[in-house]
Amino acid sequence: AEELRATEAASLTIGGDPEREAAPLSLDSVIEIVLQGKPLKWERNCRRIRWCERGAAMISEQLSLAGKVAMVTGSGRGLGRAMALAMADAGADLVITARTLGEIESVGKEVEQRGRRAFVTPCDVTKTDDVESMMAKAIEALGRVDILVNNAGGSRRKPVLEMTDEEWHWVVDLNLTSTFICSRTVGRHMAVRKSGKVINIASGWGYRGLRNST
Repeated sequence: AEELRATEAASLTIGGDPEREAAPLSLDSVIEIVLQGKPLKWERNCRRIRWCERGAAMISEQLSLAGKVAMVTGSGRGLGRAMALAMADAGADLVITARTLGEIESVGKEVEQRGRRAFVTPCDVTKTDDVESMMAKAIEALGRVDILVNNAGGSRRKPVLEMTDEEWHWVVDLNLTSTFICSRTVGRHMAVRKSGKVINIASGWGYRGLRNST
């Protein structure tokens, strides 16, 4: 992803044929293509993205989520939305949740347009009561949760010397505490069923610092 951000001329070469080269792609477009199950290969030498056309159908079959129910936190926009829609394309029903009702309602409609069920509910994933209430409603609506994607997160673009205690706790709660609360709540349900997957989404900034960001 960092290499793609640094490359203005990144483009998609379908089947490795330069003559069929598409227009330049943004990083978000590349991510959405990957999440749709279309395998891409980043080639450093020629600074191109290669779409392995022949393997796309096989990968899609292997990644089938038919009959599964997935919960994606922070799924009203960005990567959360893209993951939710990709899972719907793969056959899963979705629990769509975030703080902004209008955004998750829009994503819920997109899921239903793909022929899948969508349960939409706003939730503050940093609060145990909210998460437990969301989980109970999701079970009532869809019967179970097979997959939890802890995607909700955020940061404050401010130097550490200027950051307040409240801002620090906001970042820690949104990125870390929410993952714990959601994993514990959904995990209890999965433990009873002896089945389930938890996927935690993290940021590349966990590996390296960003100036004026904490």
